[in-house]
Amino acid sequence: MRAIVSGHPQSGIATQQRLLSRQLGLPVITIGDAVRAEVDADTAHGRRFTAAADRGEPLDDTLLADILAARLARADTTAGFLLGGLPSTVEQAVLLDQRLAESDTRLDAIVGLALPVDVIVERLVTSGYPGDPHTLRLRIERLESLHAPVLDHYRDRAAQGRVRLRLVSGTGSVDAVFTRIVAALR
Repeated sequence: MRAIVSGHPQSGIATQQRLLSRQLGLPVITIGDAVRAEVDADTAHGRRFTAAADRGEPLDDTLLADILAARLARADTTAGFLLGGLPSTVEQAVLLDQRLAESDTRLDAIVGLALPVDVIVERLVTSGYPGDPHTLRLRIERLESLHAPVLDHYRDRAAQGRVRLRLVSGTGSVDAVFTRIVAALR
Protein backbone atom coordinates (compact mmCIF):
# COMPACT_ATOMS: atom_id res chain seq x y z
CA MET A 1 0.00 0.00 0.00
CA ARG A 2 1.33 3.38 -1.04
CA ALA A 3 -0.94 6.12 0.22
CA ILE A 4 -1.17 9.74 1.21
CA VAL A 5 -3.03 10.17 4.50
CA SER A 6 -3.79 13.82 5.13
CA GLY A 7 -5.77 16.10 7.41
CA HIS A 8 -5.79 19.51 9.08
CA PRO A 9 -3.79 20.29 12.21
CA GLN A 10 -5.66 18.96 15.27
CA SER A 11 -7.80 16.72 13.04
CA GLY A 12 -6.31 13.66 14.71
CA ILE A 13 -4.42 12.76 11.57
CA ALA A 14 -1.08 12.11 13.32
CA THR A 15 -2.79 9.61 15.62
CA GLN A 16 -4.46 7.92 12.65
CA GLN A 17 -1.18 7.76 10.74
CA ARG A 18 0.52 6.08 13.73
CA LEU A 19 -2.33 3.55 14.04
CA LEU A 20 -2.20 2.77 10.32
CA SER A 21 1.57 2.44 10.42
CA ARG A 22 1.32 -0.02 13.28
CA GLN A 23 -1.47 -2.07 11.68
CA LEU A 24 -0.02 -2.13 8.17
CA GLY A 25 3.66 -2.26 9.14
CA LEU A 26 4.43 0.71 6.89
CA PRO A 27 6.47 3.82 7.67
CA VAL A 28 4.83 7.24 7.89
CA ILE A 29 6.91 9.65 5.85
CA THR A 30 6.58 13.41 5.97
CA ILE A 31 8.43 15.91 3.82
CA GLY A 32 9.61 17.65 6.99
CA ASP A 33 11.18 14.45 8.32
CA ALA A 34 12.72 13.70 4.91
CA VAL A 35 14.23 17.19 4.67
CA ARG A 36 15.61 17.04 8.23
CA ALA A 37 17.22 13.66 7.50
CA GLU A 38 18.91 15.03 4.37
CA VAL A 39 20.12 18.13 6.22
CA ASP A 40 21.35 16.08 9.20
CA ALA A 41 23.17 13.64 6.89
CA ASP A 42 24.75 16.60 5.06
CA THR A 43 23.74 15.22 1.65
CA ALA A 44 23.82 17.26 -1.56
CA HIS A 45 20.03 17.69 -1.30
CA GLY A 46 20.36 18.75 2.33
CA ARG A 47 23.04 21.31 1.50
CA ARG A 48 20.94 22.74 -1.37
CA PHE A 49 17.96 23.01 0.97
CA THR A 50 19.99 24.71 3.71
CA ALA A 51 21.57 27.16 1.26
CA ALA A 52 18.18 28.16 -0.16
CA ALA A 53 16.66 28.49 3.32
CA ASP A 54 19.62 30.59 4.51
CA ARG A 55 19.11 32.94 1.56
CA GLY A 56 15.39 33.18 2.34
CA GLU A 57 14.48 31.77 -1.05
CA PRO A 58 11.22 29.93 -1.65
CA LEU A 59 11.61 26.18 -1.52
CA ASP A 60 12.17 24.63 -4.91
CA ASP A 61 9.47 22.07 -5.80
CA THR A 62 11.98 19.97 -7.74
CA LEU A 63 14.34 19.81 -4.76
CA LEU A 64 11.50 18.80 -2.43
CA ALA A 65 10.39 16.12 -4.90
CA ASP A 66 13.97 14.83 -5.15
CA ILE A 67 14.29 14.69 -1.35
CA LEU A 68 11.00 12.83 -1.04
CA ALA A 69 11.95 10.45 -3.87
CA ALA A 70 15.26 9.69 -2.14
CA ARG A 71 13.39 8.90 1.07
CA LEU A 72 10.87 6.70 -0.73
CA ALA A 73 13.71 4.74 -2.35
CA ARG A 74 14.94 3.47 1.03
CA ALA A 75 14.54 -0.20 1.91
CA ASP A 76 11.85 0.35 4.55
CA THR A 77 9.37 1.44 1.86
CA THR A 78 9.60 -1.72 -0.26
CA ALA A 79 6.24 -3.00 1.00
CA GLY A 80 4.72 0.47 0.86
CA PHE A 81 4.48 3.73 2.76
CA LEU A 82 2.10 6.29 4.18
CA LEU A 83 2.86 9.86 3.18
CA GLY A 84 1.85 12.19 5.96
CA GLY A 85 0.19 15.06 4.13
CA LEU A 86 -0.60 16.28 0.67
CA PRO A 87 1.97 17.89 -1.56
CA SER A 88 1.66 21.66 -1.07
CA THR A 89 1.26 22.53 -4.75
CA VAL A 90 0.06 20.89 -7.95
CA GLU A 91 3.64 21.12 -9.23
CA GLN A 92 4.82 19.10 -6.21
CA ALA A 93 2.05 16.55 -6.81
CA VAL A 94 3.01 16.19 -10.48
CA LEU A 95 6.70 15.87 -9.60
CA LEU A 96 5.87 13.26 -6.94
CA ASP A 97 3.88 11.30 -9.54
CA GLN A 98 6.84 11.53 -11.94
CA ARG A 99 9.42 10.45 -9.34
CA LEU A 100 7.25 7.49 -8.34
CA ALA A 101 6.76 6.50 -12.00
CA GLU A 102 10.54 6.67 -12.56
CA SER A 103 10.90 3.97 -9.90
CA ASP A 104 7.98 1.91 -11.27
CA THR A 105 5.86 2.89 -8.27
CA ARG A 106 2.58 4.73 -7.98
CA LEU A 107 0.22 5.90 -5.30
CA ASP A 108 -2.63 3.52 -4.56
CA ALA A 109 -4.79 5.87 -2.52
CA ILE A 110 -5.20 9.32 -1.08
CA VAL A 111 -7.27 9.51 2.10
CA GLY A 112 -8.26 12.90 3.46
CA LEU A 113 -9.63 13.31 6.94
CA ALA A 114 -12.55 15.75 6.66
CA LEU A 115 -13.83 17.81 9.57
CA PRO A 116 -16.11 20.84 9.72
CA VAL A 117 -14.13 24.07 10.09
CA ASP A 118 -15.92 24.82 13.40
CA VAL A 119 -14.65 21.54 14.86
CA ILE A 120 -11.09 22.24 13.73
CA VAL A 121 -11.21 25.76 15.20
CA GLU A 122 -12.57 24.42 18.50
CA ARG A 123 -9.81 21.81 18.69
CA LEU A 124 -7.14 24.39 17.88
CA VAL A 125 -8.44 26.79 20.55
CA THR A 126 -8.74 23.99 23.12
CA SER A 127 -5.17 22.82 22.43
CA GLY A 128 -3.79 26.32 23.01
CA TYR A 129 -2.90 26.97 19.38
CA PRO A 130 -2.03 30.68 19.01
CA GLY A 131 -4.72 32.92 17.55
CA ASP A 132 -8.31 33.84 18.15
CA PRO A 133 -11.13 31.77 16.60
CA HIS A 134 -11.66 34.22 13.72
CA THR A 135 -7.97 34.23 12.79
CA LEU A 136 -7.79 30.45 13.05
CA ARG A 137 -10.83 30.11 10.77
CA LEU A 138 -9.13 32.36 8.20
CA ARG A 139 -5.94 30.25 8.38
CA ILE A 140 -7.91 27.05 7.85
CA GLU A 141 -9.83 28.54 4.93
CA ARG A 142 -6.55 29.73 3.41
CA LEU A 143 -5.04 26.26 3.81
CA GLU A 144 -8.10 24.71 2.17
CA SER A 145 -7.85 27.13 -0.76
CA LEU A 146 -4.19 26.18 -1.22
CA HIS A 147 -4.98 22.45 -1.09
CA ALA A 148 -8.02 22.68 -3.41
CA PRO A 149 -5.95 22.59 -6.64
CA VAL A 150 -3.93 19.63 -5.30
CA LEU A 151 -7.14 17.76 -4.46
CA ASP A 152 -8.45 18.60 -7.94
CA HIS A 153 -5.27 17.08 -9.40
CA TYR A 154 -5.90 13.84 -7.50
CA ARG A 155 -9.63 13.92 -8.35
CA ASP A 156 -8.63 14.01 -12.03
CA ARG A 157 -6.26 11.08 -11.49
CA ALA A 158 -9.01 9.20 -9.64
CA ALA A 159 -11.45 9.84 -12.50
CA GLN A 160 -8.85 8.28 -14.83
CA GLY A 161 -8.63 5.25 -12.55
CA ARG A 162 -5.03 6.01 -11.59
CA VAL A 163 -5.55 6.39 -7.83
CA ARG A 164 -8.33 6.05 -5.26
CA LEU A 165 -9.32 9.29 -3.55
CA ARG A 166 -11.42 9.04 -0.41
CA LEU A 167 -12.53 11.74 2.00
CA VAL A 168 -13.33 10.25 5.39
CA SER A 169 -15.23 11.90 8.22
CA GLY A 170 -12.89 12.74 11.07
CA THR A 171 -15.67 13.11 13.62
CA GLY A 172 -16.22 10.55 16.35
CA SER A 173 -13.90 8.42 18.43
CA VAL A 174 -10.35 7.57 17.41
CA ASP A 175 -11.45 3.97 16.82
CA ALA A 176 -14.46 4.98 14.69
CA VAL A 177 -12.32 7.24 12.50
CA PHE A 178 -9.66 4.54 12.20
CA THR A 179 -12.27 2.00 11.09
CA ARG A 180 -13.47 4.41 8.37
CA ILE A 181 -9.92 5.05 7.15
CA VAL A 182 -9.10 1.34 6.97
CA ALA A 183 -12.31 0.74 5.01
CA ALA A 184 -11.41 3.58 2.62
CA LEU A 185 -8.02 2.02 1.96
CA ARG A 186 -9.48 -1.36 1.01
